[in-house]
Amino acid sequence: MDWLNRSYPDPDGGPDLRLRNGRLHGPGGDRVTLDQLLSVRQGGRPAQLVVLEREAGPVREHLVELYTFRAEEPVLTAAHTAEARPGADYRWRIVNGAVLREQRPTGDGRGPDDRADGAASRTTGFVPLVDGTFAERRAVPGS
Repeated sequence: MDWLNRSYPDPDGGPDLRLRNGRLHGPGGDRVTLDQLLSVRQGGRPAQLVVLEREAGPVREHLVELYTFRAEEPVLTAAHTAEARPGADYRWRIVNGAVLREQRPTGDGRGPDDRADGAASRTTGFVPLVDGTFAERRAVPGS
């Protein structure tokens, strides 16, 4: 599957996001990039988690989309939009079947979640729900 060059639905109901080489530059200056691809299992079957990052002026967000496969074609199973802090670095990973987003400190020492030791300052878990959305659960800052 060519995840870099395809259309993705907008979880917020906007027009489809057509990426080329993993990027989209919208007419209003909005930018969308393919941030992460993670292989996961959903219901015991292979699935793909796609994380797109959208920047619209000062607003930054992650579009989290889970795809299962039918006859080797991707089928959108769950989608969610999560706020992302401008300037923060994020790391996505799968732990015991859970999707985790670790926010890294910006390094400027001014953010409420910055830590001097460089450790992840906040971890958020994303759990797909049967209604096609994700539940977003924040862990304790500093976890």
